[in-house]
Amino acid sequence: MYIARAISIGHALGRRKYQRRFKPMPEITGKARDLYDKTWGSNTYNWYCDHGDTYHGVTVPADKVLKNIYSAKALVPVVHKPHHDVESMFWSLYITAIQLVPKCDIADSITGVFKTTWDDIRKHRIADTWNEDVDSRDSLLNFLTDDMELALHPGLAASSPLTELIYSLGEQICPEYDLLDGIDKPEHLHEAMRRLLLDAIVKMEDQPDIEFDTTKIRTPYYLNEKRARTGDD
Repeated sequence: MYIARAISIGHALGRRKYQRRFKPMPEITGKARDLYDKTWGSNTYNWYCDHGDTYHGVTVPADKVLKNIYSAKALVPVVHKPHHDVESMFWSLYITAIQLVPKCDIADSITGVFKTTWDDIRKHRIADTWNEDVDSRDSLLNFLTDDMELALHPGLAASSPLTELIYSLGEQICPEYDLLDGIDKPEHLHEAMRRLLLDAIVKMEDQPDIEFDTTKIRTPYYLNEKRARTGDD
């Protein structure tokens, strides 16, 4: 369930419109930028930045052109690239986040979004043949911010930096970068994740610490069992 979608189905993504919706390289400011410059240097930061109408360093063609590129790439097996590793890291974070049970006074609840999220993740399977076209997790990346909040424990949804982080990472992970020609920075998606993580860490410094119940894993089944034991509605 942590494998990149394109690697899982065996060929490039791009059939759905949101897989062709690209976001520019994130920019960070303030303390996060200062920490970045001290660690990696301003030259590195500027090297990865977009300029004008570029997205991760390249100009994105019209959607009609992207569709044609996808049609051609969907006919051949995908080649593993560094951005697929970043997507795997994203799924690890995402799946961990929705299962976390914080120690707090806010009661948990089963939302429709949480059920859908859990079911889509649980039913994920690596394609038997390289030319399949469906990954059960794909629609999760088309969630709006409010949907992401509903997938988390209510005690975590109140932590806006975490919700914002997962949503922003999802925006970067969602599109198919193999549709773009001319990306000369193989670790461009690593850079996007690095910036977003650093920015979130700085924002979380102003939030109260969250202690987690490490004896529980949050699933719809766990919630149903808990209610059966306690008689809660």
